[in-house]
Amino acid sequence: MHNTTNPHVPGAIFQKPLFGGSVYMAAFGRFFEVGQEEDWTMRNLGAPEDVQKNSSLTRHLPSIMEALGIHTVYAPVPTKFNGLVLPHTKLTMAIALGNRTVYRGAYADGCVLPRGHGFVVSLGGCSLVIAKRLVGPESGSAPRVVVSHAGLHSALNNVCLHVLQALCTEGELVEQVAPQVEVSIELAISPEHYTHEWDHPQDGGHNMALCTYVRDNWPDCLPGWEDPAERRLGRVDMAQLLKCHFADLYVPEEQIRTNSGPDSWPHHEHSELWYTTRGPDLERNKRRNLVVVAHYD
Repeated sequence: MHNTTNPHVPGAIFQKPLFGGSVYMAAFGRFFEVGQEEDWTMRNLGAPEDVQKNSSLTRHLPSIMEALGIHTVYAPVPTKFNGLVLPHTKLTMAIALGNRTVYRGAYADGCVLPRGHGFVVSLGGCSLVIAKRLVGPESGSAPRVVVSHAGLHSALNNVCLHVLQALCTEGELVEQVAPQVEVSIELAISPEHYTHEWDHPQDGGHNMALCTYVRDNWPDCLPGWEDPAERRLGRVDMAQLLKCHFADLYVPEEQIRTNSGPDSWPHHEHSELWYTTRGPDLERNKRRNLVVVAHYD
C-alpha cells in the first residue's frame, strides 16, 4: 500500500493531504496535459463495456490510481442527489481498467472508504465532503473514513446526517460519535456564482421557496439577504450550509474545515481551469472535473 503524505499526482490542478496524511485528495480539471482539454464525466465509465471508449477516464484514471498507490476505487452515482451514503460493498459493478478496478452500480452521494482504496467522482460545481472518525472502536472493520458528493439537494436530503451515520457501528448514536469526527468540506462553489434567481421565468417560484426554506433554517447561508436586490439573486453559500448541518449534528465547529474552492485558483488565458455548470461557456458547462480521494490509514 502506498503510504505517504505526499504522493504527488501528475496532471492534478489541486492536491493535498488531509487528516495528517492518512487521506489524500487530487483534483483534475480542464487540462491534464498541455493543450488537451478533458471531460472527466463518470457517464463515460458507467458500465464494463465503456472501457472501450477513448475518454479522459480510460486514458488517465489508471495512471492517477497508480500515482496514488491504489488499485480499487468506488464511484457511486450521485445524479439523484438523494443524500445516501452506502457501505462500499453495495457497489458491485466491477469495471476493469487494466490492473485497476472501478466499482459502480448504486445511486448514492457517497460511501464508506476502506483503507488502501479510493473514491472517485466527477464534479461540476458541487462540493465534496470527507469525514474521518478520529477515535472509536478498535475493530479493523469499523468505518473510519466516508467520502461524499454534496450538492444543495444532497444537503437538503440529509447527506451530512448519512455521512455521520455511516461512521457509526451498530448500537452507536450520531450524537455520541459526532464529537469524534473531523470533516473537510472541499471544492464548494462560491456564492458569487451559485445563484437561484427569483425572477427566473421557469424556476423563479421554486428558487424563492428553496431560498426561504434555507433562510428559515440556516440564516447565515444566504449572503446579501438583507439587500432586497441581492436577496432575489438567491446566493447560497454551500460551504457554510454544509458546515451548519454538521454543527447541528454535534460535530464541533473547530473540527469542520471549509477550504477555498476553484474560484480562488489561477486561470488559463482568462478562462477557467475548473468546469462548472454555472460557467460562462455553454459548451464547457457540460463537461466535468474529476476528484480522487485515497485512504491510507
